[in-house]
Amino acid sequence: MTKINLRDYYPFCNHDIFLEIPHEVATVLLEAERQEEAYRRRMYRHKAQYSLDRGDGIEHDMRVGSVLKMSRLLEGCFLQLVILDN
Repeated sequence: MTKINLRDYYPFCNHDIFLEIPHEVATVLLEAERQEEAYRRRMYRHKAQYSLDRGDGIEHDMRVGSVLKMSRLLEGCFLQLVILDN
């Protein structure tokens, strides 16, 4: 049996809670922690942070797409008002 501190795994724990778990579970928890850290390192090493300032038009696509959706919604509302008035 391995002792772990639940405060390490749950950020809302304000005090130490020690728990005994089987070795297999402790191994899985340690492996998951290592995989998360490796993922973070790969993301920053390969500069995989996304920015709207890249200049590839992503911000334009987002803005135009939302404008088109809003105009379709307003057009549908207008048609419903016209149909209901007649």
